[in-house]
Amino acid sequence: MASINAAQKLDFLWSLELANDISLCGDRRFFFADTAFHAAPEEVRANIAAAFEEMSNAVKIHNVHSVRVRATPDGMVVNYHCRLSPRLTVSEVHARVDELDRKMREAFPDIVRIVGYAEPMRE
Repeated sequence: MASINAAQKLDFLWSLELANDISLCGDRRFFFADTAFHAAPEEVRANIAAAFEEMSNAVKIHNVHSVRVRATPDGMVVNYHCRLSPRLTVSEVHARVDELDRKMREAFPDIVRIVGYAEPMRE
């Protein structure tokens, strides 16, 4: 059995994430295979991360982290992780994450896709 090196593993993980994004996006044209993705400037990512930190308190979401922003010809694609109480129901978690996503889209109209990954807080 052949082993894979670290670069191959990262390429594989990136492919899985991209496939996940494509499967979730429906028919949005900016996700076709010929679309160029590249990291947004660090200043843009930092501004978005700071806004997440500020806005997440209003919807009782904690520890927004791993904020990634990619630029496409149609706008920004944002991925982030966050923590919520493990006592919340799935519906409550989705409602809070959806509200945060709405607030972020209002603040940053160039966001064309936003994906939040909810994780339980450690108690």
